[in-house]
Amino acid sequence: MINVRAFATEVEDLADLSRLPSVDALRPSSCPCCGAAAYPASGNLGVVGHGTYQRQVRGLAPGQWVVIFIRRYLCLTCKRTISVLPDLLLPWRWYSANSILMVLVQALLLGAAVASLRDAIGPGGRAPHWPTPARWARQLGDRLWSWRAAEVGHCAKLERPELLARILALGDAHARSPDVELERAACRLIAGTSHTRREVHRTTRAGLGDSSPTSPRRAR
Repeated sequence: MINVRAFATEVEDLADLSRLPSVDALRPSSCPCCGAAAYPASGNLGVVGHGTYQRQVRGLAPGQWVVIFIRRYLCLTCKRTISVLPDLLLPWRWYSANSILMVLVQALLLGAAVASLRDAIGPGGRAPHWPTPARWARQLGDRLWSWRAAEVGHCAKLERPELLARILALGDAHARSPDVELERAACRLIAGTSHTRREVHRTTRAGLGDSSPTSPRRAR
């Protein structure tokens, strides 16, 4: 299970294990899989730290990527593991959420050439072809933001530009928003979601699991 949360930190901090938010700071207040409390009345932890792993983040600079640390937890009730991702990432995607959104806006709504996007955010000018944006466009409603399908009225006949425009509206952004607005929109679209390979659902802030009333929010 992957749990997407808002972090009050920068991606550079996540690349340094010593600066990664603590186990307590990121611990879900309950298990997103079975609902068991992390701090039950018995006093014993129900959701415990389960180490870290590393993953890439692409799209932050042309042809480069950053390797960050992800905290993982174990629910002692259902024995499922929970990975807590910052809201700059879509689960199982190498590229940051706002870079994906920016590429789709530029390609689908503003008519930019994929070659120019490749040089700005993608693998760099040496790559002869960059098929990834076309895949993102194909998966726009049914994979990338599938949990928003009901809200945007997704159906097979809906054109991709219209679908993207509706998704942007949910994030309080529009086609000509500057990059910082698209970043905020991407975070709003994915923060507070839990993902498995089979399904995605949104939960409340309390259910997601801020470990304390003073848990930090992302600094803007």
